[in-house]
Amino acid sequence: MRAGRAFALVCVLVGLASGCTAGGTAGPTDARPTGATVAPAPTDPSAADVRTRGVALTANGVSAAAVPDATVTADASTDPDGSAHLHLVVKDGTESGSPTTAATSPTTSAPAAVPLAWLTGPAGSTAAVLEDGSAVISASDGSFLLGLSAPTPSARFTVVGTPAAVLRIDHVTGSALGATATGAPVTTWLSGSAVVAATWGVAEGGRSLEVTPSEWARTGTLAAQQALWSQLVAQHPDANSPTMHEQLLCHVLGAAGKSTWHIEPWRPQVDALTMLRTRCNPTAADVATPPAPTAANG
Repeated sequence: MRAGRAFALVCVLVGLASGCTAGGTAGPTDARPTGATVAPAPTDPSAADVRTRGVALTANGVSAAAVPDATVTADASTDPDGSAHLHLVVKDGTESGSPTTAATSPTTSAPAAVPLAWLTGPAGSTAAVLEDGSAVISASDGSFLLGLSAPTPSARFTVVGTPAAVLRIDHVTGSALGATATGAPVTTWLSGSAVVAATWGVAEGGRSLEVTPSEWARTGTLAAQQALWSQLVAQHPDANSPTMHEQLLCHVLGAAGKSTWHIEPWRPQVDALTMLRTRCNPTAADVATPPAPTAANG
């Protein structure tokens, strides 16, 4: 199992265990930004520069742009479902741009990070890098616009500048991010669609929401988890409940290959292990029953 996928699955378990917010409705998937934001270097373009000079990208109708380093070629491809891949290759006989500065301690040094490209979304958007290395681009109102898989191999996202509008893709040497074959492209997968369809129906005598996730969402990254829940409750506000959120996370973990997922508002909230044991379909019989009162325990 790839490390990024394994990390995302651990985060799903954490999300299932954490449950709802204090207000009683489901909170967003636990996908905290990493804080990987740095002040722009002289060579870092602004978001406006990237949009003006960059390679145009469109993923599910959402526009983005990427400017490669002078030593890098950039190529964008569109998948049948409307998502897009950005491929970056260092030109033969060259080395990509100047290493970025990184804080070091007296006893350790950070792996050298070399910029490959800069990417941004529509005007007014902001970017965040999540704990598994995936990233999200959000609209000015905070709503989800684009999700990006962690760039691979041997690369990472860094948010540049304030406001956080530009994602820099850095090639990282001497790291644990994977080996890079000579001439192999560094690739990230972009999508503006996590929920292909969501329709209310009936299952086991109660309301059931049938969800069709996109291929990108099935990867289970933190960006995909955040996008799934954001788009689902935007389409169906009445789905916004803790048990629906937990069932959705369970399907991300255990049913990525199923063509559709079914989640039901009448199912009880249970602990993470019970949710997984019941294959995301807990019933009232799975809720722990407290012992009956006795003379000893009152």
